Amino acid sequence: MHGQSRREYKARLLDREIAAKLGKKATQWNQLSDEVVTKRGLPACDFDTAAAASTPSPKVLLVLTEKMLSVNPDPTHLWNIRREMLIRPLGNGDKDTDGLGSSFTVE
Repeated sequence: MHGQSRREYKARLLDREIAAKLGKKATQWNQLSDEVVTKRGLPACDFDTAAAASTPSPKVLLVLTEKMLSVNPDPTHLWNIRREMLIRPLGNGDKDTDGLGSSFTVE
């Protein structure tokens, strides 16, 4: 990585304990990523009432993306999902009890 010689970086990865921790971290990342994709389910541009009724609560996706972004803030698709959840209009059946949905007005 940055500021390290390649030899030091590779030597660190050869340690079984560190390799196991990194493998566990990668597995957790993949599980969270699959969960976000599964819960999101619908394309971002599909905002009709049927789609809004079947999408998960914005709070669920915000919590999941927060976990992922705290580990790695680089994936821009996660920031886009958060943005979509913050500007997503509430459907008739949605209740804004947590104050997270439709925080902004779109003109």
